[in-house]
Amino acid sequence: MAHFPSYVRSATALGLGAIALLAVTTSRAEISPNSAGTLILHGTTQVALTDGGVICGELALDDCRDAIVRSEWSTPTDLHVLVAFPTGASPRLTGVTFAIEYEDDVAIDEAGCCGDFELAEAGWPSSGTGTAVTWTHLQQSQLTEVYTFRVLPAVGADSEFRIAEHPLHGTTLADDVIPSRLVPPRGLGSFGFGMDGSLPCPLPDGACRNADGSCEITLESECTGLGDVWEGPFEPCVAEDVDGACCDGGWGCAMRTYLDCTRRGHEFQGEGSLCSPNLCRPPVGACCGYDWTCAIKSRSDCSLWGQWYEGDNTVCSPEVCVPPPMGACCSDTGSCLVLTSDRCAARGGNYLGTDVPCDPNPCPSGPCCFRDGRCVMRTEESCISLGGDYQADEDVCDPDPCAESTGACCFDDDVCTVVSMADCDASDGLFLGPWVSCDPGSCASGPGACCVANGDCRFESAADCAEQGGVYILSGEPCKPDPCAYRTDCGWTESLDGWTDKIRQIRAAQRERIATAPAMRLPDLVSGTVPPDPEASCGTLFFNADFTFETAYAWGYGGVQAPTFGAFAESYEAPDGIACSVVLELTQDGGASGRTLDLYVWEDVQGVPGAVLAALPGADPGVVESWPSVSTHVFTMNCPCSDAFRLHVGYWGDWPGEPAPYFVAADLDGFGGCPKTLIAPGIGYPTGWNQVSVIWGPTRALGIGMEYSHCWDPVHEKSWGQIKALFR
Repeated sequence: MAHFPSYVRSATALGLGAIALLAVTTSRAEISPNSAGTLILHGTTQVALTDGGVICGELALDDCRDAIVRSEWSTPTDLHVLVAFPTGASPRLTGVTFAIEYEDDVAIDEAGCCGDFELAEAGWPSSGTGTAVTWTHLQQSQLTEVYTFRVLPAVGADSEFRIAEHPLHGTTLADDVIPSRLVPPRGLGSFGFGMDGSLPCPLPDGACRNADGSCEITLESECTGLGDVWEGPFEPCVAEDVDGACCDGGWGCAMRTYLDCTRRGHEFQGEGSLCSPNLCRPPVGACCGYDWTCAIKSRSDCSLWGQWYEGDNTVCSPEVCVPPPMGACCSDTGSCLVLTSDRCAARGGNYLGTDVPCDPNPCPSGPCCFRDGRCVMRTEESCISLGGDYQADEDVCDPDPCAESTGACCFDDDVCTVVSMADCDASDGLFLGPWVSCDPGSCASGPGACCVANGDCRFESAADCAEQGGVYILSGEPCKPDPCAYRTDCGWTESLDGWTDKIRQIRAAQRERIATAPAMRLPDLVSGTVPPDPEASCGTLFFNADFTFETAYAWGYGGVQAPTFGAFAESYEAPDGIACSVVLELTQDGGASGRTLDLYVWEDVQGVPGAVLAALPGADPGVVESWPSVSTHVFTMNCPCSDAFRLHVGYWGDWPGEPAPYFVAADLDGFGGCPKTLIAPGIGYPTGWNQVSVIWGPTRALGIGMEYSHCWDPVHEKSWGQIKALFR
């Protein structure tokens, strides 16, 4: 009855704060900036049922007491889950866990998370299931929107939609201490269809001095005993002359009074609390390393290196840190690595099964012949997909089995015959290339772009092109912009023949859809646009561009398809390091705002992005300058330490089927980088990661950079736990 759209993202790579959100609890009596919060529902009944989906951030509610908690039957309603705090409170909210409950006569048509990351139970948002929502930036307002549901109630039935206890983790509000302190909300709201809902607007906590001299944190209404005195909202239960444990933020602990501790900017743990055992040190447990060894560490220390934390107070035993099932994984070159099945799939490999060894090599491969005469060892499927000819009866490329490959041979009077290169030369013919067919006009085509061996473009006929050893593109194809400019750096393995095949395919597709081409480009400038130099915030700034940008690119319409088709990337050498931020140089053609991007850091697989190391979905770049101005946008990434020699960083624009609101700046004459884009299927272009030059012409670099910082411990490597956390 209900359907849930693909844009409701669920991710487990939540960062340290979100992990702590599910693991650490605190007493109600402790002072917490979130202790007075409640979870409420507010309904918006003027709902237009369109394909636009539910929207976060457009809630017109300033006071909890104005929330709407009732509507009549059959009225489509957007229900907003909010954390509410009393006036005067200073919340420090980083995460929320909660569940929902509703009857069978209520259907959820759409659902959307208003945080930065989400960890949802299986089946969410079905009744009785829960989720955890976290933010990368601190939430400090009196009303914070957590989730939005578009609800369709049945006709004529009284019904209620309720916030409930999370079935696994309880309903909690997390602060920004590491590890997070969790407090339960003071109330859980509900919304009624044809009946009244409940609205638990929050009241402030304060110190209640009991008649016996004790003190507890309560609401004023709860401080009612004979002789009890409520000292006012937000007042702590402390005395100026009583010491307690004082935490300095670096796990250091000293015995101080409350006033002395807070004056130093430290955190007071309560009167009479002790530094032995050290209350400031987080709990520890078993931490599994890359080689399946075990060490006792805190959750944050373990997660920092991408290792797998088994839980607080767990110990290292033979049952802990057991390696996952692994086996042979075959690449498209025929090489073999022992990996997990998930890791193999992330690399685009073929998993042969658990415990299958790589010695002897079980991956079938053979010589693959290309039109430019190359012989490369490939799997049969990979060879065919690259336009090669697989030599099933051969084992190696030496001696070369490709030498006798046949192709079109031109003679006088435009006669064409398919023979080997040797036979064509012996007959004084002109060999057009291996596997080139004798299509009508093959030997008499009009002039067009011809790519010769050194990469130059010449305007020649097909026959003259072949006579010069070149590769013919299309009749009438111009040499400007240059279709022959290509490079083989950054791990890219493109051949001239493979490159021209792609150019030919793209130019043909572009001629058919000039008016609806998904590849969009802003006008070139003569001298280039220079934005302000970005300032490093978390590490060393890496950039391939020279910061003079001559144009800008984007995918629009059918060129943008979920999850990442239409993405752009640049790559950087970063051995043993962390990409702590992605930096984008963006522009637009006017009027766009509020559109979001998904940011990524990828591993390198043979020169192109592979497995995702870190992701930041739904990021708003803020104000983007209009062309010819370019603006700088820095996005902090929660990326684990990586031993990869090369990383790819980039983004995907969230505007499928629409014209592009934002463009990435392009450098046409600078130092040179590794500009790539992921081409979507079904648009007539070669699908997959490709150099941007194949679409937009010669490009040295994109306005995509990264900030890089070294790992603290060079002996740590990525673990299966890290990958499991990203892709579970």
